[in-house]
Amino acid sequence: MRKSLEIWQEKGYGEVEFLEVGPGPEEEMHSHEHSVLSLVLSGKFTMKTDKGTKVFITGDLCENPAGTMHQEKLALTAAHFYLQRSSAETNHDRAS
Repeated sequence: MRKSLEIWQEKGYGEVEFLEVGPGPEEEMHSHEHSVLSLVLSGKFTMKTDKGTKVFITGDLCENPAGTMHQEKLALTAAHFYLQRSSAETNHDRAS
């Protein structure tokens, strides 16, 4: 797993963060200036984009590129993630 994280860091993703998110209301469609890479450690969530809706469960990897309109909805229990964000500068480089 350590080698995998190093590869993502080489692609412009930052340090790994641990995130616990509890259930809550469905968010509005939104986007971020940075890309987000999430590894689901436990729980599940639904990600809706203009390409459709997908359910992510324990063990799934979710990559959300910068500028992608999306909406997340968590299941009835908390979800735990390893999360990495890319820098806005890196995203600009990807668009070039």
